[in-house]
Amino acid sequence: MTSSNSLEKIFYDDLTWPEINEAVTHRKVLLLPVGSTEQHGHHLPLDVDNFLARSVCIAAAKLAPTEMLVMPTIPYGYNEHAQDFPGTIHVTYEHFIEFCLDVCKSVAYAGFSRCLIVDGHGSNEHLCEFIGRRATLETGATERAEADGLRREVEVRRVGRIDRHDRGQFITRAGGSLTRGHEREALAGKGATRP
Repeated sequence: MTSSNSLEKIFYDDLTWPEINEAVTHRKVLLLPVGSTEQHGHHLPLDVDNFLARSVCIAAAKLAPTEMLVMPTIPYGYNEHAQDFPGTIHVTYEHFIEFCLDVCKSVAYAGFSRCLIVDGHGSNEHLCEFIGRRATLETGATERAEADGLRREVEVRRVGRIDRHDRGQFITRAGGSLTRGHEREALAGKGATRP
């Protein structure tokens, strides 16, 4: 029996294990925010990439709460280039790939068949693409990597343009015109809060 109340929940880690089973049966899509802990100038905190990825996931899930679940954020990424800045946490690409892949395989084992990796850190982009490909091949589930812009993908779909390569298993999109500070301020102004 499906509880409509549990299907309205958008945070994966708020569910009990029976509610996870309901989410699997209902074919909810998982949104996996992946970020980084690093500097973003003198004026922004270290969690900018994590905040953006998670906020975009939350905003998307609020639009369709019975269809999506937001996973806990993976807060550390490939960040060798910024290690000279105090506070930066760097994870080697081998460990990052294997850790994220283990997360994807775990949810596929639990029965989820669709997961969107939402990357908020540019240096993770190609690694997330690789994770998505491996997870798809190794589990049969559909894993998609969204590089630095689920927000832009939602906007593209809303205006009716689809300018992406999609073979039914894997999608990547990157880019954007706003600076990090403006993106963070825009999300904060739209009711996004620190997760």
